[in-house]
Amino acid sequence: MKRTTKYIFTLIICLLAAVLPTKAQDEIQLTQAEADSVLNTVVAPYSQWGSVQLDGKLSTALLPISVSTRFYMEQEKCIRISIRAPFLGEVARIDIDNEEIQIANKRKKRYCRLPMETLRGIYPGGLTDLQSLLLARVTLLNRGTLSKRDFADVDLIPDDAGGYLLVPKDALQPEALSYGYVVDSDARVGELMIVSRYSEDMATFSYAYPGSSTLIGILAAFRGKTYELQLKFDQPRYGASPMEPFSPDGNWTETSFKETLRF
Repeated sequence: MKRTTKYIFTLIICLLAAVLPTKAQDEIQLTQAEADSVLNTVVAPYSQWGSVQLDGKLSTALLPISVSTRFYMEQEKCIRISIRAPFLGEVARIDIDNEEIQIANKRKKRYCRLPMETLRGIYPGGLTDLQSLLLARVTLLNRGTLSKRDFADVDLIPDDAGGYLLVPKDALQPEALSYGYVVDSDARVGELMIVSRYSEDMATFSYAYPGSSTLIGILAAFRGKTYELQLKFDQPRYGASPMEPFSPDGNWTETSFKETLRF
């Protein structure tokens, strides 16, 4: 599941050098026509969608066992996550929209609400960017899923594994960080790496595709702490039936984030 250290090191160098063209860099860059051909292959599977369901598993060092998950997403509107544990049923819900994140501990009947800005400490994009990443699609932060209109705004650099480094040009890089992708030899997302320009904060999303599944490994180093989890999804079910939002009644207690996570 983990990408090689060489990939990560190469991507860091690429991110730092993205706005400093050199003769050596020019020599390995593709022509726009060559890049467009590769990018057309990358975006070819990116079909339009309105709603989608992703069933799978979640594992993290914070939990003693893997749990089952169901992600329901409506494009540009919401992500709703149901977490189920063996013999216990649904133990948690997470609802995300463009304004806030709501987390519910169904075992303890506690919940909390967090502004969407909280998530940006680990992942600086918005809701639609996060939806694209869960669907294993290249997304340009706060601009949307990569499409033909964006081809001239990214650099595509071949690597020695038959894939490419895909780095948005400086105009699309946020002021406080740099980011870019590894695209594998099958034109699928292999890795997203986000690096802070001003601190040691960073995050990586690593992708693998065993059989008909998608594995996403997420590693984030933020304010001196490290967070790691792995998601495994079956094939997406587009046009899925809605998942109703979590709505606490009088038997629930609104608490802090830490208290909500106490099982």
